[in-house]
Amino acid sequence: MAELWAGSGAGKTHLHCMVIDQDGSRLFSRRLANTEDAILALIADVLALAAGREVHWATDLNQGASALLISAL
Repeated sequence: MAELWAGSGAGKTHLHCMVIDQDGSRLFSRRLANTEDAILALIADVLALAAGREVHWATDLNQGASALLISAL
């Protein structure tokens, strides 16, 4: 089964997420507010894009600005 990789870079007020496939093709790119509602919508959109494929998530930080994303995941 094909896999997707979702990576995010976080800041205090916004974060950016990009999703690529196994060939390295960009499938999704979005800047969003670093809020719970925006992050939950992002996760739902990425999972819909995945259509049952496994998604591997990565963040640029393991605390601080990425804490809300990590908690939501």
